[in-house]
Amino acid sequence: MFTEFLTGGTKGIIKRKIRTPLIIRRINNSKGLVKLVIGAGNKYLEGWYNFDLRSKSPQVYYLDVTKRFPLKDQSTDLILCEHLIEHLSFDEGQNMLNEFYRILKTGGKVRISTPDLKRVVSLYGKINGPEAEYIRWITNFVPELKDKHRDTYQFAINNAFHNWGHRFLYDEALLRNSLEQNRFRNVKRFNYRESDCDPFRGAEVHGNVVKDEIMVNFESLILEGER
Repeated sequence: MFTEFLTGGTKGIIKRKIRTPLIIRRINNSKGLVKLVIGAGNKYLEGWYNFDLRSKSPQVYYLDVTKRFPLKDQSTDLILCEHLIEHLSFDEGQNMLNEFYRILKTGGKVRISTPDLKRVVSLYGKINGPEAEYIRWITNFVPELKDKHRDTYQFAINNAFHNWGHRFLYDEALLRNSLEQNRFRNVKRFNYRESDCDPFRGAEVHGNVVKDEIMVNFESLILEGER
């Protein structure tokens, strides 16, 4: 798998790296509304500048969020970051939030979505109800599990921590504190695809990717903060 990434993925990264400086200059020199998707994956959100470390989409430009962003201070109006922060260590996540604050204009907003640690913990011991429904759904994304292990909360919880490249999970208190420690204000929680900010409303795509918006809403912690 790693060899396949080097042979196939590296070529895509190089191509996107070549195109990215032009987009960065366009953002840095823009006089209009600048909206960024950070962690776009393979999905391109029209009307936004889309960035990710790895992507198969030519409309998604290269960005390593573990490093200082190549964007000017206060160059951006809105940042949508969907199911990315859990793939970073805690310190990397804090550095990314600090970079978000740096590049946002005064009054600019960030929207973060990530698996909710409280919801993950709530799965323990559940054999019915919405938690059990979620367990049956989420374990289907782990094909290496033997059938006898499907639908078990033990595997669902462990998967949340260790599968899909996850490194650190937040609950609302910790993510809220992280945003506030990075100087964001007016931090509010929202449901999936709901927002007081028009551009954020309906913009998320994770539910389309995994083909179940109800389950995504169940698992997701979504906070917005203002610079």
